[in-house]
Amino acid sequence: MNFLIADIESTGLLVKTPPYTEVVQFSGLLLDDSLEIIRVINRYCIPGVSMDAKAQEIHNLSIELLETLSDGKNFATIATEEDLHSFSDVTWVFYNSSFDMKMINNTLIQQGVSPINFGRRVSTLSLTNKGVFNFDLMPHTRSLNASVYNISLSVAITKLVGYDNFRDECVEFAKKYQIDSDVLDGFHNAVYDCLAVRSLILKYRTSLFW
Repeated sequence: MNFLIADIESTGLLVKTPPYTEVVQFSGLLLDDSLEIIRVINRYCIPGVSMDAKAQEIHNLSIELLETLSDGKNFATIATEEDLHSFSDVTWVFYNSSFDMKMINNTLIQQGVSPINFGRRVSTLSLTNKGVFNFDLMPHTRSLNASVYNISLSVAITKLVGYDNFRDECVEFAKKYQIDSDVLDGFHNAVYDCLAVRSLILKYRTSLFW
């Protein structure tokens, strides 16, 4: 069983009717059964809808910048190039899965591509499952933080891992995989969000796996 930690940035908040908000960055860390990184996906996408100003303030991805970073490719094209529909015996791991999965599939449908099968939702991680599953880490960090409410990924990292420790991890990751490190002081770049999720899983694996 492999694990695919995935995260996105988007043109805005999730909307329920077309035209849907679209994915502008998709990142993924494919982990083996030892939770080692065996593949890094970090792709930018040109959307077919306008960028919400508040969303741009968060991730700093303008349409003009995306035109350069994406080579003019939309998310549907990138999903095909990265074979996102073909993963088998994998657990997709998200932080707030309901948002990310809907955003991903709404974008694909709007751009004329079939949605991804994220499989059955599971409440714990397993090395022996066969098939496709999805797992949301957010409820677990709420429990680990002894909080009544869900907490953001940045708060989870700061309280449960330590911001300085995670920033050092980001620097090493950026060097190894040649990732842009200009945004290390924020948690709104999808590839570093994926790394944050992995850091939390590694620290609390005994309580997350069965």
